[in-house]
Amino acid sequence: MTQLPSNSAEPRVEFLLDGKISNLFPEYFNKMVVSESILGKQSNAYFRFVDPTYSELESMFIDGLSSISFRYGYASGRLTQFKNFIISYYDVTYTAGGVIIDVWACDKGTLGRTHISTSYGNLSVSDTVKEIVNQNSGVWKLGSLEPTKGSFGSLQNNISDIDFLQQECLSKAISLETGRSDYRLYFRNGDELNFRTPDYGRGIYKTYRVLLDNDHSSMSFKYRVNTLKAFKSGGSKLLVQGYDPIQKEVLQVNLDDENTDKILLGSKLPSYQFTGGDGRFAHIPFKDFTEVEAYAKQIWYHNNMSNVTGYLKLDPDPDLEPGRLVNMQVENMRDGSLLNGSGSYLVEDLVTTLDASKLVYTSHAIMSKNAMKLGTVTPSGTEVTVTKPAQSPQVTQDSDIEEPVEVFGGEQQTKKIPISVGDQ
Repeated sequence: MTQLPSNSAEPRVEFLLDGKISNLFPEYFNKMVVSESILGKQSNAYFRFVDPTYSELESMFIDGLSSISFRYGYASGRLTQFKNFIISYYDVTYTAGGVIIDVWACDKGTLGRTHISTSYGNLSVSDTVKEIVNQNSGVWKLGSLEPTKGSFGSLQNNISDIDFLQQECLSKAISLETGRSDYRLYFRNGDELNFRTPDYGRGIYKTYRVLLDNDHSSMSFKYRVNTLKAFKSGGSKLLVQGYDPIQKEVLQVNLDDENTDKILLGSKLPSYQFTGGDGRFAHIPFKDFTEVEAYAKQIWYHNNMSNVTGYLKLDPDPDLEPGRLVNMQVENMRDGSLLNGSGSYLVEDLVTTLDASKLVYTSHAIMSKNAMKLGTVTPSGTEVTVTKPAQSPQVTQDSDIEEPVEVFGGEQQTKKIPISVGDQ
């Protein structure tokens, strides 16, 4: 058993038990690792407790403890909001010093309804998300919901709510306000479902200065450039192909950014010109060309907004969470100039570790650089082509699933997709 120091600047963890802050868990607390994300991944937490009584804490789990609510921060009172997780499983190990209980927990996304078959009529994507959250009101809460335009009207066919949201709603959402398509679906604090695009207009939460000297050891920063995903003028082509089961048509979009102005990865990176690769996305069910357009724009954002990844190690900040913008200032100690890694970043993953036995308390943030923020010329649009089939889809003998056939000589329609950046 390790007691946490009581100094106001020292770390603190609090647990809820039956709606009240419990002293039992902190008394036996040993270690915590919390991982949260806005990338559609499940948020997770790991705890280790050491109970020298061999029975007090263990009996609570055996009696049916299935959820855990906690918050962390500092003894001064700066704490996160309570995070409400469900317990996935736990291990019990008996030692000479007491019983060790290792607990793994996750957000409540998996507690949504399963094997659901229903139609959402003419609801928009955002209204569909709201309706699904309402159907899971005993488990999920509605957080930030960004309205979408157009009618969705999709069918949920014998799949879980969380799978339907991830597979259908994300790929077909277009923001009513900005026209953006890079939506994120994630659970904040374990049970609050958020469905929105990254809020680059909310402003910078905090600026972190990275001084390249030996005295600044509590923070470290590096960044990585993914040259396979980066776009340059005329450098990337994507084929998005799907099937409309209602009209029995193959819908196909050829996305070529040759008419897009060169995108700079920062105000000091005029020489970075990368060539992207070709990509093909086939057999995706789309209702009409509008949905194909939304997916093409989503790919465009993904390639242009996530080709620079920042890795920041820092002292835990209870107010920093995935989805916030931070500004990195990496300074040259010789002349004070900003180095290439500087710029605004979107925090996408945040992992916080507290190990009381080793007196370790640190956070690691994985961030994508807001590459459209600095040194950017807004693209005028992306040329796309939709092709309707010259023949009807064929049905194989082995399956009752209609598969799209190769398209030759179909009717073509060319349309320019406007890319709404909203980051200038």
